Amino acid sequence: MEQAPRLDVRLSAALIDGFFLIGVNLVIGLFLVLDRGGPLPSIPLPGGTTIHFAPPVVELLLLLALPLLWKGKTVGKRACGLRITPVHGSRLHAGHMLLRTLGGVLLYTLTLGAGLLVSFYLASTRPDRRMLHDLLGGTRVAVEEM
Repeated sequence: MEQAPRLDVRLSAALIDGFFLIGVNLVIGLFLVLDRGGPLPSIPLPGGTTIHFAPPVVELLLLLALPLLWKGKTVGKRACGLRITPVHGSRLHAGHMLLRTLGGVLLYTLTLGAGLLVSFYLASTRPDRRMLHDLLGGTRVAVEEM
């Protein structure tokens, strides 16, 4: 069985993914939408300038698609030497990622973040270090074999 990563490594990968998504928002907001009053959420700045941000749908699509295209890796997981794998050894497919990503977002949102605390507890106490979204998606995060 593949080695489960430490919690601090998983958190580092999540932070890198967060910064990547902020960068995606900025690129889309600055270069790909109308200057004023576009349909995307925006933040007005002094002087009449508006910065538009990509809707969460774009972020979810990236978090769903990248692991499927990069053999279980997001930008953060790639940087930290991790990958998402199915628990039962099959290939990672869209169903895994839909349950993992959308299920996790819904669970953590509906519990107002309490589910995230439970996930951290699970990851620090379970031998396989799976979090709630891993359990939902039938996946685990493993250290990439070199």
